[in-house]
Amino acid sequence: MTSFRMFEIILYSMVSLLPYLGLALYPFEDKFRMSKIKLSGCIVILTVIQSALGIYATMCSQEQKALFSLLSTVCYGGFYFLAIKENVGKLVFVLLIVSNFANFVVMCAKCVEGHIFPQLAVENNKWSFSLCTMIVQLIFIPLLFLYFKKYIKGMAHIDTGKKIWRFLWTIPATFYLFWYHGLYFSTKSSIELAMDPVNMIFTFFINLGALVVYTFIVNSMAEFQYNLNLEEEKKQLEIENLCFENMKKQMESTRRARHDLKHHMKAVHTMAENNECKKITEYIETYLEHVSLKKPLVYCTNFTLNALIVYYVQQAEAHKIKIKLDIELPE
Repeated sequence: MTSFRMFEIILYSMVSLLPYLGLALYPFEDKFRMSKIKLSGCIVILTVIQSALGIYATMCSQEQKALFSLLSTVCYGGFYFLAIKENVGKLVFVLLIVSNFANFVVMCAKCVEGHIFPQLAVENNKWSFSLCTMIVQLIFIPLLFLYFKKYIKGMAHIDTGKKIWRFLWTIPATFYLFWYHGLYFSTKSSIELAMDPVNMIFTFFINLGALVVYTFIVNSMAEFQYNLNLEEEKKQLEIENLCFENMKKQMESTRRARHDLKHHMKAVHTMAENNECKKITEYIETYLEHVSLKKPLVYCTNFTLNALIVYYVQQAEAHKIKIKLDIELPE
């Protein structure tokens, strides 16, 4: 193998890896398991591995090429899942979106190469194919990046639970199967299929339709999250309203207590003027029997929580329900 041929393979490995890896990592840039410097170093190592696998695959038989292709995919996927701390279903969802787009770029690039460099198009991973790939990427990757920025990045931060992602990833997987079936279950070779403009247009509309479906999914998830936030706010307002009503009752109770205290003090004062000490003692004992000071008014330092606890304690006492409180406030 000549040095130029090795250069062609390395160039193709970089072109077919780095742009798509950047797209796949972008939505989760704040969820990396490592620093960006270490991540960059791992990407360099991954690129070297992919280039080495590409060089070995060029010198092997067709069966061994399939094995090297599978090994390359495993390395790429393994790195992606290890680099990002996120739900696996969500990662697969984004990875399949990028993979479907990469398949479309490959088909477009091969079609362009077939019309500009027809003699080189029949060979694999030539410099002409890398050149055409970069041209197609320059056209479509900025558009897909804007789409990722508007929809996919926001989706990556929506907390919808893990269960939904057990099924959502099957949607881009379905579009992936369209490409897989057309490539491996056709009577034509992959090069013949890619060089047919009709197939390129068909693949374009499949990807466009897929983006419409993804947009609908993301908007539905955003609406679900919005409704969930509204429900939480509603519950919070209900708690605050309950606390406010309880505080009003306590204020009214305090007002009545002050009025009653004033009345009792007048009665005691009258008995004191008449020097009726025994009646004063009996009156105070009767008063203490009817006034319960057993229940505390302060259970914790959080005013809102304390008002809520006092309300439920009073309700339990009114219905003769025995309760036991164990309060722990987070710092």
